[in-house]
Amino acid sequence: MTKVIVDGTDIVFECESGQTILESAKRAGYALPYSCRNGVCGSCKGVVKEGSIAFDREPGALTDEERSNGWTLFCQARAETDLTIQVTSIDRMNPDAVKKVRAKLYKLDRVSDDVSILSLRFPAGVRVKFKAGQYLNIQLRDGGFRSYSMASPSHQTDSVQLHVRHVTGGAFSSYLEETACVGDYLSIELPLGSFYLREISKPLLFVVSGTGFAPVKSIIETLMKSGFPSVPVYLYWGGRRKVDIYLASLAQKWASRFPNFTFVPVLSEEKNGVDREGLVHNAVMDDFASLENVDVYVCGVSAMVNAARKDFMQLRDLPGNSFYCDAFVMSSEL
Repeated sequence: MTKVIVDGTDIVFECESGQTILESAKRAGYALPYSCRNGVCGSCKGVVKEGSIAFDREPGALTDEERSNGWTLFCQARAETDLTIQVTSIDRMNPDAVKKVRAKLYKLDRVSDDVSILSLRFPAGVRVKFKAGQYLNIQLRDGGFRSYSMASPSHQTDSVQLHVRHVTGGAFSSYLEETACVGDYLSIELPLGSFYLREISKPLLFVVSGTGFAPVKSIIETLMKSGFPSVPVYLYWGGRRKVDIYLASLAQKWASRFPNFTFVPVLSEEKNGVDREGLVHNAVMDDFASLENVDVYVCGVSAMVNAARKDFMQLRDLPGNSFYCDAFVMSSEL
């Protein structure tokens, strides 16, 4: 058993052998930022000031400079000795915040050839509070789980909407393809993750690929209810083809309603003479000479998230504390 001291606080917790720092903090009742939990997104990044750590595998979401300066990913790092760590944030967990619910599938729409939108309703009298942008876990029949971002606004607490991309051979995708019926019950756990909107003081830039649009939809629709910000808000949505921008009409409605909202669809494999072409994060760099005074929220496949992090910071002066992300990790990446 090793001890972890959180620098600048009076917080101390113990790490059992084999447990990551993130897991140990959670077991002790403290919440550290996290998202993918697989070393891809970098949300759990922090500094080891004293002590020695080990990894099962080298985390990919760190630059060489960060590694040399003591940065690590707490979802991957295990303590080998007593540690002193520096964190971006840490809070006492509310034991009642995360709920396990049997939710009813009351609507199922196939909105493109490989995306379905699911609407789940909680049992009568059950309300679940969450922050716009967070995700939930769906328990599978084999005991495993799949994680999906919630697409509904945070004031909608009696139900939830999910955007699910169908993956060939995927356990939950197979369920949707073969046996899913309206009226089915699914066991879910929510809310989870640290991808949510922070206090707004600068222009907002959302960069998404595919169903990475889901948590941004939650954030935008929550802002529409609470009061849309006066700062510029940008949404760059990347897909291979036009059909992959499966709710383009909704984003276009937002742009028509709010003069300070800009929607830019970007296609990597289709040329239609209208939409932007290429990789979505490259389109951002074409349009922004600097991201020094912008808060950036990136959600989608891990390759896009990592490319955006690297290029925005190195080539467009984005501060590390202005980059927030949620990386969708495929089972093949684990």
